[in-house]
Amino acid sequence: MTPARSLLTVDNSTGLSHAFILNPSGVAKVAEPTFSVIPRSYISTQAVALLDAQPGATIHYTLDGTQPTSKSAIYTNALTIDRTTTIRATAYLDGYQPSSVASGAFEIISGAGSVAVNLSAPNVLATAEQGPAVANGLDGLGNAFASDLVGEALVWSGVQFNFNQSTKRNGVADSEMELPAGKFASIKLLATGARGNRAHETFTVTYKDGSKDRIDQGVSDWSTPQAYSGESSALTMAYRVNKAGVVSYGPYYLYGYTLPLDPSKTVESLTLPASRYVVVLAATMAGQVPDNKPLTVSLKPRPHPIPTRSE
Repeated sequence: MTPARSLLTVDNSTGLSHAFILNPSGVAKVAEPTFSVIPRSYISTQAVALLDAQPGATIHYTLDGTQPTSKSAIYTNALTIDRTTTIRATAYLDGYQPSSVASGAFEIISGAGSVAVNLSAPNVLATAEQGPAVANGLDGLGNAFASDLVGEALVWSGVQFNFNQSTKRNGVADSEMELPAGKFASIKLLATGARGNRAHETFTVTYKDGSKDRIDQGVSDWSTPQAYSGESSALTMAYRVNKAGVVSYGPYYLYGYTLPLDPSKTVESLTLPASRYVVVLAATMAGQVPDNKPLTVSLKPRPHPIPTRSE
């Protein structure tokens, strides 16, 4: 039996490439559609566009878990995903075999009680785009996570993390991070190590009253996960961008950490380990404790007319 073959064509006017699959009969099969938003968990509504691999193709899709056919809904505008949904889509084009089915699972969850931490002073280029040369990068050697795989936001452990979108510096290492004022059960980090595994690193939480908590945490290298206590893989990526601006294949890992806090105290800052090679990409405060101040009720006497006695 003749195996299927792939065919790649390039539009010289745009520089865009279009992929097809040739089945044994020689009839091209349209490449499957792609999603404008990475399928994964989010804490807010997402607008998801379906992108066709070849101009002129018509995309049919379903949102109920069934396989799309030529009788399924026709895609025209971005889909508003406000609840956990699996999008399945197939591209059709006259004279071609229908594409394979593209499937993307989007989980929309609640992040009540969490507050994103603003990385206001990033000092490491942790993510980079393909193309431009990468200076220093996450590991100091010109390598960085691929920004197209990291995206703008990620939900891990029930809370949303927002990534800094700067193309110059977008991660933090060896510095003190200001935290949103409030009382919280924990601070959750998306971070990674570089140039070796680190079994013992110290994260220091400072509270408004001047007290401190020092937390020992192992941090794995981004290519060799060690599954340290309190560490889990939050995002696995197939490649990174190297100093020449081209991809090098991995996989590479972004890890999630939950650092416990004293919920009776108001936080002030988090001091990261004294290492250039422990890099935080995002942080979120979790388990906010309501500030239960006593209710003050001001009572004002209701005026009553003073009765007059008839003479």
